[in-house]
Amino acid sequence: MSNTGFAKLQRKTVATGLCWLSALLLGVFTSSSVSAEPDIHALRSAYLYYFSHFISWPDDSEFPQSELNLCVRTDDKKDQFQLTTIDNKSLGANTLKIVLLAPRGVSALASCHMLYVAEEHREWLAAIRPEISVRTLLITEGLLDERGVIHLFMQNSKLKFSIDNRSLVDRNFKASSKLLRLSVRNGA
Repeated sequence: MSNTGFAKLQRKTVATGLCWLSALLLGVFTSSSVSAEPDIHALRSAYLYYFSHFISWPDDSEFPQSELNLCVRTDDKKDQFQLTTIDNKSLGANTLKIVLLAPRGVSALASCHMLYVAEEHREWLAAIRPEISVRTLLITEGLLDERGVIHLFMQNSKLKFSIDNRSLVDRNFKASSKLLRLSVRNGA
């Protein structure tokens, strides 16, 4: 495939993915046709997938076995189940790999490209924060004193997210402009 054809395919893939993410953000999809509320666990997993897909890592990032590791610290069984639906999904040149962290999972942090920490693990996050690499994209949720570069939160009974783009840029990450437009400024 020519470079031009590949670029067109890449733009089409990004556009399609962002359309799906926009639809999720607007609450178009629900967990069933009868339900008025989207499944928060499925939405959270979709967000994590799209963050991995629409954020570019620094040029010097390494992806052993072409895997992008999304490390997760949550005890919620529904979240853990939903995460299996995005495990081994293609991200272009890499594959998304879900790594569920144990309570003492500090040794695994070195291999994490993304780290999602649920609100109930705020003490764990505070304890391991110095161990998190600047090349790890930290995603947090809920009422935390220290937020990640991406923060998920509830607003009007809907799951929203904010992105600290300055912190992303300072660490040589790059979020797509459309993803940035979909984020809520400063978690407000």
